[in-house]
Amino acid sequence: MKITILSIGKMKEPYSSLSLVYEKRIKQKNNLLIKELVPKKKLKDGQQRDEENTLLLNEINKLSGSSYLIALDKDGVFLTSEKFAKSFESWANQSKELVFLIGGSMGLSQEVLQKTQMKLSFSKMTFPHMLFRVMLLEQTYRAQSILNNEPYHK
Repeated sequence: MKITILSIGKMKEPYSSLSLVYEKRIKQKNNLLIKELVPKKKLKDGQQRDEENTLLLNEINKLSGSSYLIALDKDGVFLTSEKFAKSFESWANQSKELVFLIGGSMGLSQEVLQKTQMKLSFSKMTFPHMLFRVMLLEQTYRAQSILNNEPYHK
């Protein structure tokens, strides 16, 4: 299974060290690609979001038609870890590639959201997108563990 994460911004410490822990674990069973999309310059809020979403749309347009796109959005569906694992398995059976989209601090545009098959939320709370990426990686690894009956998830 190929898992791609399209994320706005460059990962920095202390998040990058923790991210690497889960990246290595996931890569033992799946092909993982993380693309960091970094806007060229800092703009005003509305312009910043437009620039970030243009970067995401450019990457989405490069994907094959068999990719399953999942937007991480505060208004998305809430899942338990067990339900996420079952959904992960279902998505994997439908597609050759799972693509998770993580927006910047201004979120994802309607244009980006409309291109996805699923909108997923971890909470109604707002998180720094770098921390959220670590959370997504951890839950992805946890889903793998659940599906493989491994002891990580208790």
